[in-house]
Amino acid sequence: MTFVTSGQDITEPADGSSVTVYVTAQLSAVSGRNVSVPFSADPANTTAAVGSDYVFDTASPLVIPAGAFNNRIEVRVIGDVTDEEDELVQVVMGTPVNATPGLITEHTVGIIDDDLPPFVSFTWDRQEVAEDVGNVGIQVQLSAASGKIITVPYGLAGSATQGQDYSIQASPLVITPGLTTAEILVDIFPNPYPDPLEEPDKTITVTMSTPSNAFLGTPSVHTVVIKPEIEPPTVFFVPIDQEVPEAGGETVTVLAQLSRAYYQDITVPFIIEGTAQLGVDYQITPSPVVIRAGSSSAPIEITVVNDMIDEINEVIQLTMIEPSNAALGHPYVHETLIQDDDEAPLVYFTTPGQSGNEDVSIMPVTVRLSNIAGVDVMVPFTVAGSATQGSDYTLSPATMITIPAGYLDRTININVVNDDAQGGAYIGEPNETIILTMGTPINAVRGTTYDNHVATISAWVCPTAPYPPYFDVGDSKRLVWQLNYSSPSTLNLAQVTVRQNNDMRTISAWLAIGGLPTVIGAIYGMNFKHMPELESRVGYPAVMLLMAGTCFYLYRRFKRIGWL
Repeated sequence: MTFVTSGQDITEPADGSSVTVYVTAQLSAVSGRNVSVPFSADPANTTAAVGSDYVFDTASPLVIPAGAFNNRIEVRVIGDVTDEEDELVQVVMGTPVNATPGLITEHTVGIIDDDLPPFVSFTWDRQEVAEDVGNVGIQVQLSAASGKIITVPYGLAGSATQGQDYSIQASPLVITPGLTTAEILVDIFPNPYPDPLEEPDKTITVTMSTPSNAFLGTPSVHTVVIKPEIEPPTVFFVPIDQEVPEAGGETVTVLAQLSRAYYQDITVPFIIEGTAQLGVDYQITPSPVVIRAGSSSAPIEITVVNDMIDEINEVIQLTMIEPSNAALGHPYVHETLIQDDDEAPLVYFTTPGQSGNEDVSIMPVTVRLSNIAGVDVMVPFTVAGSATQGSDYTLSPATMITIPAGYLDRTININVVNDDAQGGAYIGEPNETIILTMGTPINAVRGTTYDNHVATISAWVCPTAPYPPYFDVGDSKRLVWQLNYSSPSTLNLAQVTVRQNNDMRTISAWLAIGGLPTVIGAIYGMNFKHMPELESRVGYPAVMLLMAGTCFYLYRRFKRIGWL
């Protein structure tokens, strides 16, 4: 088992794209068994970074199937915009299974960098500092980060005298890989003359010469003006406003910008307001931000959250309040407009229809959205059908239902009027319908599946009996009445009627059983003077036996006929 070649070179592709190179592993002869070849990147000899510069699209181990002669390891090289040294990926072969290592067990992929060097320049062409400032930095910036060490030589001029008025970091300035800014440090000496005498303004002019691993940009000359006193700069937002689409979770930047360079850090607090909700619609750099000494600005990053909810465009408003070490400039208010791109939801009835008797009371009709909306959805509807609004039913709401923002559905209530409960004048009337037809909604799209709903008020059908009622045979007789019915509601009515009749028989039986001893007791409770039974020795036992015997007789009788 061996690699076919020991190496190859590939030019790095453009940023955002990639190119695949193939490392072929080959057998000396075809095998009748699968051959597994483990592989990896040798960390000691690989300078490219896995994930950002390259990835293995083939998982280790590489398998050469039985009967095959070779197979390939796919190495995907990823492009970027960073100027850097050429890089290497060294693929090393491990111990194969069902084969022995051959002559070439290492393969080096050379990635030839094709990115241009960045531009190097001063952030500002001028800054003013007080003579008692002490240390001050002259900021140097790159147009893009570099993977190489950049050296920037510079020369000095101006009316200030080095060693007497200031000292400065020795040339050249070195910018390490990955950084985009660096500073040339200057130490300003205080005025040696006592007040009230003052020196005139003095200047230090720093001029860049040709850098290494970078192009010379502009401004390449920076002047430090040493003054007895200076006014602080102003700070303001750049831009004044901007728009960003909601989709994609894009991040936009607002700058707290200085009018000119300043030798002190500047703290910029701001207030966050607007119709967009922090944490729900966006994330933002917290207040305050700090503009470092010598820098031109500080970024405030706004990351939009794609919430998939149809809603109106929303605004993020930033209002700058009094900064430290600077004056409030204009504009101090910034607005970012989040453009909603979500489609309006569909709105529909959840069912095409329903039915119920007049005693159903309420027929609910649910109107639902396909997904929650961030605005109120108003759904008009019209009413038709054979039922008469007012006498057969009422609607709540009557012509339009509103689904508030943040809710998924709402219900139209059909309040059915029970004609039978009003004297039975309409018993036997036919089925009646209430047809709700959805109109054109506001802030939603009418769905086509269920845009109509038919509610049917079912007619009351009187049951019929093929035979008259009769008492069942047996020791405990039951009243049997066979009914024909056409609907569960009719059956329920018949069952209720029979149940009520049975209840009345039971109540009547117990009243009769309890009534007889009550009558006997009432007679002997009259206390008339001439009642011979009261004088008899057996009067009391006889009356008690009479009451018990008659109650027992009645109970047995009612039990046999099925009333108990």
